[in-house]
Order: sequence, then C-alpha cells, then structure tokens
Amino acid sequence: MWKGIAERLIVTKFPIIIPDMLGYHGTDKPTDPAEYKWDAMTKDLIDIIDTGKVGKVISIGHDWDPYVPPVSTLTTPTASREAFELAEMNKMTEQAFGYGTFHYWNLFADPNGVQVLKDNIERLYCCLHGTGDTHKRLYCVPNAMRQHLTDSNLDPEIRSYAQDPKFRQVFIDRMRRDGFDAPQYQRGQRTVHLAYGSWFRTVHVPHAGLFLS
Repeated sequence: MWKGIAERLIVTKFPIIIPDMLGYHGTDKPTDPAEYKWDAMTKDLIDIIDTGKVGKVISIGHDWDPYVPPVSTLTTPTASREAFELAEMNKMTEQAFGYGTFHYWNLFADPNGVQVLKDNIERLYCCLHGTGDTHKRLYCVPNAMRQHLTDSNLDPEIRSYAQDPKFRQVFIDRMRRDGFDAPQYQRGQRTVHLAYGSWFRTVHVPHAGLFLS
C-alpha cells in the first residue's frame, strides 16, 4: 500500500526507518491476536530505534499504526485495558457521522472472515480501491462487505492507479501466498483494547532527524 510513498521518502535528506510491521510482507506473521497488542509492537519498534542508536524520533503512522508509538516519551509504562465493543463503537460513529465506520470489522473479526477474503480476493481488490462512495457503501453498512464479496453483483469501478495489472497481480499473489490470518488482527482488538487516554500524554517534540512511518 505504501510502497510508492516509501520510495519517494527514502530519497529525501531525512534519515528514515520504515519498519515492516507484523503480519505483512517479509516479516513474521503470528496468528495469535495477543502478538499484535500495541504495547508489544511498540517494544519491537523501540528495539529497532535503540539498535540504530537514534536519539530523537518523529512517528508517522496510518490507520491503527499511530497507536503503536515507538518513542518512550510518548507512552506511559502502565497501559490499562478495557473492553472494546464493536456494536457500541458503530453506534457512536453513527451518531457522530451518520454511518458506522467499523461495520466492515464484523467480517474481518469473524472466525470465517479470513476464508471469505481469501476465496474472493479479486473482488476484495476492487473493494479496497473503488472510486466514489465505494468505501462508504461497503465498509460502513452492516454486512455489506460480506454480501458483496460472496454474491455476483458488479464490482465497483477502481481508481486509476489500481488499474495497473502489475499492481493488482502483486497484491493478489502476495495475499494468496501469505493468507489473511495474520493481517486480520481485528479479531484481537475486538476483545482487548488499549485505552488511549491513559496510554498517551502530550509532550513537546523538538526538531528531529528521523521519521518513522
């Protein structure tokens, strides 16, 4: 997903570390959701930073990765845990935005979700890169993602960059080879959630020479 951006970042004057996060590409792919706890992955990133003898870091992340802060100054040693209720989260976002932003999790967190994704990987590709309101229609409506993947409706039109046959085939080949068991760690976050409020504190971050994405 970020290959094109990474290629442009590494030619800048900034020293950059771009870690291969758990579950994808060439790194480990554990299937135990406990391995993907944010505090556990934070320790992995801190080990990388310590090995590189990096003093100051600016962390840049996307989606859930911002909650894996790699710098000890941004975390407290005591991270509390509390229940994460998917239905309540969707109810909250429906009240705030008019639609539930996590309805697609019901497929991703379901025990048979991995097989549904693998069996319909070419249709999934179109869902990931669809134009217009594709994400709102398929990700934010109850059961819409599962229904689309398993029926014969027309796939959404995909964005121009995703129409590249090589780009498409690389994704399909990789996910058929590696599977979806490791990437789908929503299964773990559905039952155990790190409480953001007690984990982070606001600090002043001075100019730093390293960006971590």
